[in-house]
Amino acid sequence: GRVSDRASIFTQEENAQLTALLENIEMQRSQTQIAILTLENLGGFDIKTVALKVAEKWKLGKKGTDNGLLILISMKERQLRIETGNGLEGILPDSYLGTLAREKVQPLLKEGKNFEAFNTLLLTLDEKIAQEFNSQHKKSSKPQSEEETSWGTVLFWVIALIVIVIASIFGYGPAGTIGGI
Repeated sequence: GRVSDRASIFTQEENAQLTALLENIEMQRSQTQIAILTLENLGGFDIKTVALKVAEKWKLGKKGTDNGLLILISMKERQLRIETGNGLEGILPDSYLGTLAREKVQPLLKEGKNFEAFNTLLLTLDEKIAQEFNSQHKKSSKPQSEEETSWGTVLFWVIALIVIVIASIFGYGPAGTIGGI
């Protein structure tokens, strides 16, 4: 499933709520495929190695966009790792993820509020990804509308200039006078 709670830090209801949120994020919201893995310990490995191996094995993200994300927590070592696919690295740089973990997630984890920590983390990540995709979509669609507007303006002035030139050739002057009289 989307939530693999091997450290048993969530109740069944919390697990179901996180799973529903992950499905909603993937299907309705930012369309990012996210999985959560909780471990009792890392078995002597460092968390980055474990996260990379799991992300590779689980093949998170859509083909072509590589927009998968793994959230891994090890309870014994008290470590959290957010591993992003290449498609998300620009949107979610390590510096942003580190700040997010330190400021929003770790305080809740220290209080034993595991569900709240992960729920907050998921909602924050989804909002950030969705904002970025929306701003990229607006940026890519904006030049077209500006281009259309500028061509429309140019066309208007070209037609207006042609009308003025034709009118002056046939002797029509300002205010409907003929021949400038």
